[in-house]
Amino acid sequence: MLERDPPALVTLDLFLPDTNGLEILEWMATDDRFADIPVIIFTSSSDPEHARRAYSLGARGYLQKPTDFGGLVTAVKEELDRWIDLSALEASSA
Repeated sequence: MLERDPPALVTLDLFLPDTNGLEILEWMATDDRFADIPVIIFTSSSDPEHARRAYSLGARGYLQKPTDFGGLVTAVKEELDRWIDLSALEASSA
């Protein structure tokens, strides 16, 4: 399934119940099927080490979530719109 219809973008939360986004990102980095799929980390963490680690593992974006729900919705929408615009630009130039 992944080979036929790969996602255009993966979003990960840094703090998941059974693992964390960095562990998933690290696993994705070892699998060639994920090599061209951009990953954005959404997190409540303000620890710069988390951001550094995410980027070192191949994350293409790192967004600290606002504390209020409205701010979160706006931030996620803006980030996803940016990726949609980038994808459209890449597709038109291909």
